Amino acid sequence: MPEAREICEMLLGATVFVSLGALIIERMKANKGIGLRALQFAGIGAVVPIIGILALEGIIDGAVIGTLLGSVVGYLFASKDNKANGSQSDA
Repeated sequence: MPEAREICEMLLGATVFVSLGALIIERMKANKGIGLRALQFAGIGAVVPIIGILALEGIIDGAVIGTLLGSVVGYLFASKDNKANGSQSDA
């Protein structure tokens, strides 16, 4: 009988494939390509469960988990649209 931790890890691993599969199906049904928001969804759908699995395995500690999740939140709310916020970039 698998332990609760192992079940959580399996569910998190399945979440990666389900989120990416759902994104692909949704994009195909809408006849749209992969845009910035779709890439952000794909990245978060893959990275957050992997962070969870590593945390459950004890590979990363609390400080690293907080840093990684903070980075994910920053990435989620970041925008590449410079016209919307009025700033211009030299890059």
